Amino acid sequence: MTPAARYASAIDILDQIFDGASAEKTLTNWARKNRFAGSKDRAALRDIVFDCLRCKRSYQHRAGQTGGRGVVLGHLLDNDLKPQDIFCGEGYAPDTLSETEIGAICSTPSDDIATRYNIPDWILPELQNSLGEGLINNLVEMQSRAPIDLRVNVAKTNVDAMRDALLLDDLATTPVEGVKTALRLSKQTRKIPQTESYKNGLIELQDAGSQQVVLDLPLEHATSVLDYCAGGGGKSLAIAAMSPSLAIDAFDKHSNRLADLINRAARAQASVNVLEQDPVSLGKSYDLVVLDVPCSGTGAWRRNPDGKWKLTSQELDDIIGTQSEILRNAPILVKSGGRIAYITCSLLDVENSAQIAEFLVKNSEFTLEFERKYHLTGAGDGFYLAVLKKVQNKGEF
Repeated sequence: MTPAARYASAIDILDQIFDGASAEKTLTNWARKNRFAGSKDRAALRDIVFDCLRCKRSYQHRAGQTGGRGVVLGHLLDNDLKPQDIFCGEGYAPDTLSETEIGAICSTPSDDIATRYNIPDWILPELQNSLGEGLINNLVEMQSRAPIDLRVNVAKTNVDAMRDALLLDDLATTPVEGVKTALRLSKQTRKIPQTESYKNGLIELQDAGSQQVVLDLPLEHATSVLDYCAGGGGKSLAIAAMSPSLAIDAFDKHSNRLADLINRAARAQASVNVLEQDPVSLGKSYDLVVLDVPCSGTGAWRRNPDGKWKLTSQELDDIIGTQSEILRNAPILVKSGGRIAYITCSLLDVENSAQIAEFLVKNSEFTLEFERKYHLTGAGDGFYLAVLKKVQNKGEF
């Protein structure tokens, strides 16, 4: 495909996304319908689409028009590319720019924070309240591509050995400062699942920020762990690698999300027990209950920019309600003297510290032992972690 043909396809895909379609599904459907496109074309098209989603509003402002055509034009202008080379009307290229379109181009950034830094208007007050002086730095990070990180299975190998092994596959990596299990790929690649290191369970794809959260869990106090909202089981596997002797149960209300965990655990030679029934109904209790709850995903918006534009205030309220319900059920799962680790990939206080404050008011037997916010300016995506300890009853050991 020519560069112009790639941008023409990006315009069509973006228009579908702006009409409500999923970014991932739209890109997948495009690839199925256009099998002539090689892997480089698909990768380049994906990069264009996701860059345009990250910077949708500022690109539209720059172009002076909306829709896929406007965002792509803004993308070209912002990256100092010549629009006339793409909007040339030749072959599969987009139609040439009209005089009206050319006249609408704006050379100065918007004075409006939400437009300039590419977020919906309604969520700006929540972000301002939650991030304070760190607001702009975090918003700038949201506009950049997320790094690709690997988690080294330290139960089987170490970071230095994996750097050397990956070089044999022409994959250069660098350590991530402060995250002792992480390696960051020097360039984006989709080769990882084909490497022997991956097939043998020595590495997993996992954001360094998510790895750091696991490293901060109080595993030294536990012999039994429940990953209660386990999703794909990434944190379960990371916990197992850090402490192979732990008894780890994984459960998710949506059981299909755990479908691949058994195979992933076998590949990593990790002991993780997948529960089919809610442990609340089983009457089980644990030293550590990990609640990686559903959230807005604001801490991962550079990785999932489509979600940034689809989230609504009503959906955020619904998410907060779900989090509160999970927290209400959690105390019964915790042994006396045990702990809850509440985790979100959100930057919003309404999902984080406010939830914990409400929980502590309603559950006086718990105390806040540890709290940490992981901003996008750190090692990886944005997260929140609160560790809550259940007061040990007198006479219990």
